[in-house]
Amino acid sequence: MVQPAIIPQPDVEQVESDYDKWFREQVEEGMREADDPKTVWYSNDEVMKHVDERLRYWEEKASQRKAS
Repeated sequence: MVQPAIIPQPDVEQVESDYDKWFREQVEEGMREADDPKTVWYSNDEVMKHVDERLRYWEEKASQRKAS
């Protein structure tokens, strides 16, 4: 008879502690970056314009592939 593999269960408290530590570090880094005068900010309109341009580019490329 084949024995089922025993999969060790993670220490939930350690996983939660590690995630909390990582998350807090990420927030602190983001706050430092936001406060940095050298940080470049983009408006939502600028970002959406760029996204639309990229989507049009890839849609055109996809339609060219279908046509060939």
